[in-house]
Amino acid sequence: MLAAFVYATDTVQIVAAYVIVNNKGKLDTELAVTGILCVVFGAIFFTGFSKVGMYILDKVDVDLDGNHQDEVETKKANDKDLTKVVVG
Repeated sequence: MLAAFVYATDTVQIVAAYVIVNNKGKLDTELAVTGILCVVFGAIFFTGFSKVGMYILDKVDVDLDGNHQDEVETKKANDKDLTKVVVG
């Protein structure tokens, strides 16, 4: 969700930059097309990237046989190791 706000902020900034760069009421067509393509392909890239991330979280990072207890025990052991390192 934070990435969506950052992306929206960047889009507003690029539109504002076009208003500032506007040359005597006429915006360069090449600049406008480049900006639009950056926004569109950026949205496609980040959407795909988030879908891949959710797939990894849902399918790859869990025990597929349904036994989540092993995963919980492994996490507990790893967390104990981390607290030993941090606490000393």
